[in-house]
Amino acid sequence: MVVEKKRRVRKEKCEFRCTEAEKKEIMEAAKKCGLPSSEFLRRKVFQKSEKDLAASIQIEKMLKDLDWKLSKIGVNINQIARMCNSKKFVSRAEGEEIKKYMNLVSYYFSELLTAVLNTKGSGNGEAGNGDYKITED
Repeated sequence: MVVEKKRRVRKEKCEFRCTEAEKKEIMEAAKKCGLPSSEFLRRKVFQKSEKDLAASIQIEKMLKDLDWKLSKIGVNINQIARMCNSKKFVSRAEGEEIKKYMNLVSYYFSELLTAVLNTKGSGNGEAGNGDYKITED
């Protein structure tokens, strides 16, 4: 499944003056966050706090990592399914391997959910307040 991301077209340019030291600090902070300086500054303006900015960057990285891991797991499950279809049965080992992959998927999603719920907010004051706990069913 391919999800198309709609990119926002930014036509307006905003310039401001700063000292050489301020510029260096902005550039270093943006680099530390792994963002272009313009995106870093936008997030600093529109996010409520340093913690929100750090949390949103962490969650983005986790989502990219999760996407990659799920893709690998999907490939492995497809290979097992192909083997099962050719043999017309599923061995105990293959069933255990599928169970292992499903547990990994569950683990990755719980890690992401924990990160999201422990975030103080998304900058608009409407996100989680960090009071949630993840429980096993």
